[in-house]
Amino acid sequence: MIYLTIDIGTSSTKVCLFRPDGSLWLSRSASYPVNRPQPGWAEQDPRAWWQAASALCRALLAEAGNPPVRAVSLSGQAPLCVPIDRHGRPLRPAILWLDRRAAPQASWLKERLGEEEAVRLSGNLLDAYFGGVKWLWFRREEPELYARTWKIAQAQTYLAWHLTGQAVTDPSHAGMCSPCFNLQERRWDERICELMNLDLDRLPEIHPSTEIIGEITRQAAVETGLEAGIPVVCGGGDFACACLGAGALTPGQGALMLGTAGNLLVPALERTDPRLINTLHLTGERLSMGGVLAGEVITWVRGLFGNPPLEALEADTARIPRRVAGCRTGIEEERT
Repeated sequence: MIYLTIDIGTSSTKVCLFRPDGSLWLSRSASYPVNRPQPGWAEQDPRAWWQAASALCRALLAEAGNPPVRAVSLSGQAPLCVPIDRHGRPLRPAILWLDRRAAPQASWLKERLGEEEAVRLSGNLLDAYFGGVKWLWFRREEPELYARTWKIAQAQTYLAWHLTGQAVTDPSHAGMCSPCFNLQERRWDERICELMNLDLDRLPEIHPSTEIIGEITRQAAVETGLEAGIPVVCGGGDFACACLGAGALTPGQGALMLGTAGNLLVPALERTDPRLINTLHLTGERLSMGGVLAGEVITWVRGLFGNPPLEALEADTARIPRRVAGCRTGIEEERT
């Protein structure tokens, strides 16, 4: 028996097969672009995630000789705004964590809620990065679509619905949706959602990361090649799963995750620094992280020069005199 994992990343979807001892057996990935229809915006078509995930599952299972799969687990990029209808269809492109359009909504929340109160409840400062602030932009700027929305999903939620018919999330994802998630009480905050005119029933139910949330449906079996009835585990944010995989579970340990962003992740005590990003680990305890753009910067630089092969870009970079090495600038309004 083996285990299959699906990760919906910013630049690609990855599907892996793991042996019972936890060692990696096989993996495949498929990439897709980040679309930027306006300055400061970053979007993706959620349908591309499912197309990639289902095709990768079929290909990987065939390559492995269709071994019996004991369980499936999920992870994904966060925080996002992915409104879906009752049939799981996305109502607009996903608003990604990179997206900065909700800066005016962050300013409004600072005036109406106050940064100190936001930190007390959610553990985080008010910024366009966080999921709840993006949701407020969506609620105000696209009210017709909001009225048609069944759930405001994360990538993990969207994937879970396609596999099991359940639109749920876990605490690590929910914690990234400040200020809507109460980090003290581990739940959606009714008072904050009321202030933002967000309906609680449009937010996904929060389940423990280790909980079985459903089984592979017949339709999902047809599309993925997985057998119907295989249990699906909720999983968590890609950052929290990376932290777990690196063995960082308790305070005093840490993990470095490099992808589209570079994150230093530290399991935390109850008191956390609001200048960091604060959420919950897969263990249910606090998890703090600091991040900067990593792979996304390479993509940006390649675009400036006509998207040359990475090998050519590396060769050109190697010829830069050492005296200018170390210079950097902020990308996507990043703190420096």
